Amino acid sequence: FKPYVFPNGNVTVTATTAVESPSGSGKYMVNAPGNTFTFGLSAANLPPANVASYSWSASVNGGAFTDLNVSAQSCNRTLSAMGITNISTVSSDSDNPTEVTIKCHVVYCGVEKDYVTTTAINLWKCVIPEYKITILPPAGIDTVTVGGNTVYLLINSELNDSNKKFRLRVEPVNPSDSFPTGTTFSWTFPAGGGTGNTQDRTASSMCSISSLSPSPEEHEVECTASCTGAIVPTNNHPARVNVYVQEDSVTEVAIGDLPNYLSTLADTTADNPYKLKVTGLTSSNMTDLRSALWSINNTGKYINLVHTTLPSDLTSMNGCFQWCNRLTGVPAIPANVTNMSNCFDHGNGSANGHNCTTGSSTLKGPSVIRIPAGVTNMNKCFNWCTSLQDVKIIIESTTVTNWTRTFGSISASQNVTVYVPNEDVKTAIINGGGNNGVTIVVGLP
Repeated sequence: FKPYVFPNGNVTVTATTAVESPSGSGKYMVNAPGNTFTFGLSAANLPPANVASYSWSASVNGGAFTDLNVSAQSCNRTLSAMGITNISTVSSDSDNPTEVTIKCHVVYCGVEKDYVTTTAINLWKCVIPEYKITILPPAGIDTVTVGGNTVYLLINSELNDSNKKFRLRVEPVNPSDSFPTGTTFSWTFPAGGGTGNTQDRTASSMCSISSLSPSPEEHEVECTASCTGAIVPTNNHPARVNVYVQEDSVTEVAIGDLPNYLSTLADTTADNPYKLKVTGLTSSNMTDLRSALWSINNTGKYINLVHTTLPSDLTSMNGCFQWCNRLTGVPAIPANVTNMSNCFDHGNGSANGHNCTTGSSTLKGPSVIRIPAGVTNMNKCFNWCTSLQDVKIIIESTTVTNWTRTFGSISASQNVTVYVPNEDVKTAIINGGGNNGVTIVVGLP
């Protein structure tokens, strides 16, 4: 009498409703306890189930085996039957998955044999986190809060300005969360759509408008994050945001007429400045702009220049708005600028006859100030700008060699956030001295 010898083999795995992701990896993306798998045996010529005993069981992460209550040569079972009754217990990290081992115990003619999966079944759940849409306005755009909503103030000539694009981005609500690999994003605008997690759009493209109203207008934007087989959030899916735009009240003044125009103005306040679009500026007459602004220092006349366009060939803004203590808003910085030393500095200028005492800056914004990639000198650029509040300063340059007191005397209570491209730039700003009042974030928004 020779005892029966079982053929060699192992347990085979077929995903019925789960998704192998990436394909061929042996990792299965699951999203519910009802996801099913079919298990079989690779061994040939096994005795039939009517003369042999087959018993299937499953072990999760090396734990005790759970009987799957199947007595056939193949087995189709849900995750719940394997002991995974709550999908939250499955790993969301595909590199550190939940491991399931399947075993089939066979008894025939008094001989026993265990067939098991060659390697553990790797399970991970794909979860799209709760997400939101954030809006970063372009440099040179003012905002106002109306009814708790941020309203972007533009003029009609800026609606299709490619240099004044809004950046809309989909981000997890919790900064520590991330979107799973393979997530796609579908945008819906008042007219048209888009894909990708970021959209750079002019106001016209974003809101589908050709002209602005003197009162706030609301435009809804929506984005849906999707990933095949993923668990989606119960809140903010899809994410929506209302964009509010309004026509700003602006007066155009030629640079040659500016001194006389300023002399005729009545007093106002820093919160309600005159908004001017100064025309005719060239790189050679920029000092005329500063001289005109110096003429109203310490008066009751406040000026906002966010809608003014500076010359595109301007390379040096050294001292460009230094000691202009009635300037509340500044234009966008042209892309060719390399030197911004003392640009908005409000250290003591009274000794030089400019009637500007230390810390007398009224510069408030705009809410986003972008420093171009070619800038190499930021010495005292925002020194003593003590009225800046809730401003994002985006540093695109990695070649600045002078960060001395760039943000000198700015305090933490002003909530000025400086975004930099890498850790080296952050370290250089800190080492520049006097810059500890700003929050520095690595990574450009």
